[in-house]
Amino acid sequence: MANKNTENDFNLEAAMSELECINTQLKNGEVSLQESIALYKKGVELAEKCNEYLVNIEGELKIINGRTEKQ
Repeated sequence: MANKNTENDFNLEAAMSELECINTQLKNGEVSLQESIALYKKGVELAEKCNEYLVNIEGELKIINGRTEKQ
């Protein structure tokens, strides 16, 4: 599981908004090849961070639901 400070510092909504911006820039095709590659790499990194964050949240929810069901 990720470091709690890192999880708390991560903003899913901001990351998703940045992904949308990257997607728009790539779709428009108004950036150079080098910039497109850099944007693509950044998008992949953001998508991985979003996925990791959501997996961690899902795990926490399963723990909480397990506690609730036992009570």
